[in-house]
Amino acid sequence: MKNTLGLHDDDDIYLFEDLEASFAIRFHDEEPAGWRTVGDIFQSVAARFGDDPTGAGKCGTAMAFYRLRAALAPLAPGVRLTPETALADLPVRSASRLSKVIKRDGGLRTPALVLSWLGGIGFLLFLAGLAMVFVATSVDAVSWLVPVGLFVTAALVIRFDPWTTFKGCRTVGDLARRVAVRNFGRFSGAGARSGRDDLWSALLIVLADHGNLPMQRINTDTILLQSQA
Repeated sequence: MKNTLGLHDDDDIYLFEDLEASFAIRFHDEEPAGWRTVGDIFQSVAARFGDDPTGAGKCGTAMAFYRLRAALAPLAPGVRLTPETALADLPVRSASRLSKVIKRDGGLRTPALVLSWLGGIGFLLFLAGLAMVFVATSVDAVSWLVPVGLFVTAALVIRFDPWTTFKGCRTVGDLARRVAVRNFGRFSGAGARSGRDDLWSALLIVLADHGNLPMQRINTDTILLQSQA
């Protein structure tokens, strides 16, 4: 089997939007149509940044950490926030709530959220609601209360799932690294390093969040779409 991210045709739209938001760039309309491999994406992204082989500039992860610490400190009075601080040690365990605070008070994009078993139940309730819609269309109007109730319950369960986590994050330092990637373009504009090695490392994290491959198996020859493999 060829090395592929396993994306489907609809998935590349979300990847396209995520790349633009993470790197604070805009692609020409014809560019994504010509992407076949990870190397193609990397060339498009790298073209927006000047090559800096010296690695001069600030550390984006450190910049992200200080912004995170300022945003999270009010939620964790008495806790000394360091890169080694476990997210599980914060008074607020829910990543969904932490994500809101980081976006609101830190003005930063956050990593993808991973639902817990409770959030998984919420997702199943949502699917059950979709199934009940087809049943409701062939019965009386009162039956619509069932799918509506399932949708509302699913939304509440997913929204307030206290055990959500950030993908790939166990510590505040892990979160800072992921946040630095999700705001790469913004931190680069503020003086963070943006050499080719930095771009490649950041791109790997974004791609791993969208595809089926771990970062260690992604290279420039990795094919994007499952259909192309």
